[in-house]
Amino acid sequence: MKHLRSRFLGSILGSVIGDSWGASYEGRYYPVDVEDFQLVGGNYTDDSEMMKGVLESLLINNGEFNGLHMAKTFVKNYDYRRRYGPGATSVLMQIKDGLPWDRPAKEAFYGAGSFGNGAAMRICPVGLLYHNDLAKLETIADQVSVITHTHRLGREGAILQAYAVALAVQADPRTLEPIEFMKKLRSLQLSKVYHQKLERIETYLSSPPPVDRIISQLGVNIIAPESVPIAIYNFLSNTSNFYEVLHSSITCGGDTDTIACMSGALAGALLGVKAIPKNWIDILEDVDIFQQMAKDLFDLYLKKSSK
Repeated sequence: MKHLRSRFLGSILGSVIGDSWGASYEGRYYPVDVEDFQLVGGNYTDDSEMMKGVLESLLINNGEFNGLHMAKTFVKNYDYRRRYGPGATSVLMQIKDGLPWDRPAKEAFYGAGSFGNGAAMRICPVGLLYHNDLAKLETIADQVSVITHTHRLGREGAILQAYAVALAVQADPRTLEPIEFMKKLRSLQLSKVYHQKLERIETYLSSPPPVDRIISQLGVNIIAPESVPIAIYNFLSNTSNFYEVLHSSITCGGDTDTIACMSGALAGALLGVKAIPKNWIDILEDVDIFQQMAKDLFDLYLKKSSK
């Protein structure tokens, strides 16, 4: 159990560190010249602030989804300096002004809803808490998404990322087979675009093409189908080294904070907190808060598993 606790800590902190490191390079084009993390600093963005909201609400509600509570938690935590996107900002401000929590996101983007990666970037706690219950994981991940992302592709991106976190928690880092990992991900009922990306990842893992081709085929943008897959690829290409997972995620450019946030969550879930350099953890903003919440999430997992 101590080993599993380390993975919960590693995944939560890995997510925040990836977000913090990647934030300084967001929007650049490949290849990105990545400096040493110590020179960048440890301030996080909306990715981690919204994940913090997911943690807070799940812990208060015994691991169950309470839409009104989680939406209000997102609103309470909202800090424009965290670089929220305009879509999420609009949704949260409408909820703050009194609209029902499940209405603004449905009406966004001409009634189609957002298919950005904002749901996937915050979903790590769901993958951890329900790593041994796929059906519950899918349900909760979908529910957590709809507060801001109602489009099928945005919700599926969150489900895919949560399931990848769950698989990483379950895996033995000494024997993990990336192709087998991918086959399990492909068992999910997802839209065609995700299955196409997952098939490409499987091919690239067996025979890696030039990085610029990986970027053009998988994407590095803010929409979920063009960021969740490459985060998974960068993780599975470097399963023994936390630093290399983040480094490869950021050098690709694009939406670096969110891609590194997601790949960092995966690497931390597999390798545990000891794989993360201590000096990175020490300078991380609000590190004590995130550490305690990760420990509380693990305790909640133990409580729910004992029933």
